Formats: sequence, C-alpha cells, structure tokens
Amino acid sequence: PFTAAAYLNASGISVVADYDCYYVRYRENRNNLTLTAAGLAHRVDGTRLCFETVARYLEPGPRRDQIMRRHVEWELCGPLRALLPRESERDARERFFPEFRHWARTYVTDALFQRLDAPDRLLIHLLRADRFDDVLTVARNAERDGRRGHLVDKGRVYWLHPFFRDHAAAVPDVCFDVTDRLPVRHHLESAGWQGGVLRLAGHAYIEDVDALDPATEIVLRKYRADRPEVRVPTTPCLPAHPLPGEERRYEMAGFTAEIDPATADDGAPLERGLWNVHLDVRAQGVSRTVRFGGHREGGEATHPARRRVSTPQGPVVVVPYFTPYGNLSLDVGEVAHPVDPPCQVLRALWRTRSTLLVGGRLTDEAVREGGTLRLRAEGGTGTVHEVPVRCEPGGSTTVFTARLPVGRLGTGRWTLTLVMDGPGEDAPCRTAVVPHLGRLAATRWLRFGCRPYYAKPVALGPARALGLDVAPIKVVTGVRRRLRR
Repeated sequence: PFTAAAYLNASGISVVADYDCYYVRYRENRNNLTLTAAGLAHRVDGTRLCFETVARYLEPGPRRDQIMRRHVEWELCGPLRALLPRESERDARERFFPEFRHWARTYVTDALFQRLDAPDRLLIHLLRADRFDDVLTVARNAERDGRRGHLVDKGRVYWLHPFFRDHAAAVPDVCFDVTDRLPVRHHLESAGWQGGVLRLAGHAYIEDVDALDPATEIVLRKYRADRPEVRVPTTPCLPAHPLPGEERRYEMAGFTAEIDPATADDGAPLERGLWNVHLDVRAQGVSRTVRFGGHREGGEATHPARRRVSTPQGPVVVVPYFTPYGNLSLDVGEVAHPVDPPCQVLRALWRTRSTLLVGGRLTDEAVREGGTLRLRAEGGTGTVHEVPVRCEPGGSTTVFTARLPVGRLGTGRWTLTLVMDGPGEDAPCRTAVVPHLGRLAATRWLRFGCRPYYAKPVALGPARALGLDVAPIKVVTGVRRRLRR
C-alpha cells in the first residue's frame, strides 16, 4: 500500500538503471511467506488491499482500468484457477468465492472486461453471475481446456471451450472471442528495387487460422500525420522457405508486394515524410494488422539502398530504413536539385547553457562557387530561425562556426540544417544536415532571469539529423529533483 500509493500520486518517477540496487537472499530454512503461501488464506487480505489502494487514489477511467487489469489477471483470476480447487468446498463457497465475486462486480468495468484474455473473461462473467459451481468447474479444468482449438466464424475466432455455444451454460460469445489476441507470425524475406518500384517478399499468417483465401495488404501510415493510410495489395504465393510442421496449414502464407512511390497513394505519389510499413494479414475473413520488418533475413537481402524516383511533381529520393525496433519504414524526400551538401559538420557543443556552437569545414566545390552559409532552425509549425555562419581559412581548407541562441527558440521540436545559397539568382540551394553526434547532452537555462527551460537533443529520421526539444521545466519538478540530489 505504501509503494503503490507513492507511484499513483507522484508527479515524476526516476529509475536508477546503471547498477543493481535490489538484492534477494532466501532464508536458509526456505520459510519465506512468498514461498510457503500455498493457500488462499494467505492472499485474500493482500489482494483486497491491492484493489482498495488503486480505487482510493484513482478516479474511474482508463488509467484506473489499466492498473486494475494487472490485479484482475494476477491477483484474482490467477489464484482463483490455481488455488480455489485446493480449498475445501465449504471454504471455497462460503469464505473465498464471495470475495472474488465482490471484486469482479466492483472493480472490473465493461471497458476492462473487453481487454482481458478469454479465460479471464469467462471467469469474470461467471463470478458476476454468481455461478459458483461453474467457476469451480472452469478452474479445475483450466489446464486441459486451455489446449482446446479454435473456431473461425464470420471473421471472428473463438476458443472452443466446453461452455462455448452450450445452451445449458448460456455464456455469451464475447467470453470466448480470441481474434485480437492471436499472434501474427510474419517474416520479411527480401526487399529490393526494380526500377522505381520497391518489391517486398515474405510470409505472414495468423496463428491457428488456416491461410485460406489470403488477402494480405501492405499498409503505409505516415508518421505523426492525421491523414488516411495508403494500402497496397499483395500477391499470395508459397513461402520461399518451408514453415516447419505447418506446410499444409499455412502453405499460402507467402506473398509479394510492389510499392511504387510515384503512384502508391491511389494513383498519386507518396507525400514527403516518414512512412511506417504495416501488414494487414487476412485469411478466412479474419484480419490482424501488425508492424512489419522486425523479423527478416540477414545480410543485404532486406537492406535496399536509397533510390531516386521520378514522379509527376518532380524527382524524389526514397530511403528504406529500419527503425531502432527493427521495423521497416520509408523516408520520402523531395529532390528539386540533386546537388551535394556544401559542408561537413564536425562538432556541435554548448558554447553557453543556451547557445549551441556548430562547426565544421566547407567542401572545395562550395569554396570555389561561393555563396552565403546560414544555420537554420525550423520548428514543427513552420517557424524558421536563422543565424549567419562565420567562415575562415583553416590550413588547407575553409572552416566555419555558427552560434545558435537556443534560448530564443520557442517551445517545441526544432530541426537544424545548414543552408548555402548559390552565387547566382537561379543557382540551386545547397543544404547539409546537422547530425546528432551522440556527445551532446541536454542543457538548462533561465529565460527572463527566472523561468527555467531545457533543450534536449534528439536524433531524427534515418539520417539521424539533430533536433532540439525545447520546453519549460515545471518548477515543482525541478525543485524536487534538486532536493533528491
């Protein structure tokens, strides 16, 4: 009750993760309560306190349901299945069942009920209905019934428990629906360019659903954009590699797909930006959507290079890349003038707490052509802040430095680039990404002499461009951190 109350009421929680700070040593006689509490008598009071603590500090709603779900699964349904059948029938009926029934009726909302796995939903339904004998039957046979198969019906998958559609049991189908819980197995076998088209090959299937009438689609969703998704059909085929033990059941789980960036968006080119690749895996009318690319072949088979693609609006460069979680994404960027960057960034450091210094060297071509170099910070709303760059000879090359007053930037995320105008009015503009070099730490400063702000460096996109998240520090949070130190 003490730690839980602290968690539920804290405005911030810090995690010590750079060394081990919790150690366990069992008693020599092994009489720890956690090892010897084999019956419900040792658990009921603690379980009751779990539920009451959460109810005391959280108002009804999604956050409370999220915490309650853990207790329903681990403190209610788990012990009920494992321990209730071990008790005498009298204790089970008169002492423990009323407590479990009270928790199910009081703390399991309808929204939480829908988020539980099917075996837990069945138990909660029976508890709410005050059906002690059926609860005991389900608990006693839980291990055996858990291995029963599934039925596909009208695009939904149901657990074939003995109570399923048994008129005498009278349990609604929702207690057995496992459609959204079935694992999706998928694998990216190859990815490569054929002209201006990205061709993907792999396999995907929903576990325990025969791959009959497959209609899997590639789904492209633009990162942090409120716009309709783009769907690309796939062509079913045999998997490139046999699936061990499942050849017949999932023999049509293979697929190929072609993503044409020039026409993928219902005949129009893909918009500029980052697109995440998903799979909508379909078979027998059952549909599950998952992120794609996390499971793939090694080597260069699934690492296509960037490709310049022609579109009616002009050329674009498409960069397939894998996120830190290993999933496939596409970076679609405009290339109005395919020119080389004018400079190379070698360092980025804090000159003062609120001034960022960016330095490097110009390319020989940029020195010959001339032009004006500027450091640009662009906000998420389109706001641009630019500062001039100082260039001077540095041995055999020309070096540059720029000082960006980060303290003058507004709240939000800012992307940094270096921009050089050409020597003529119609000359192309050259740009260079300021990279996230990994050594730049976050900084803090006082704005107007009293308001604390911070800037946190972040790496953006496959090019790992340097971005700055700028925001005020909550005064109360800052004071607490200082006191902890």
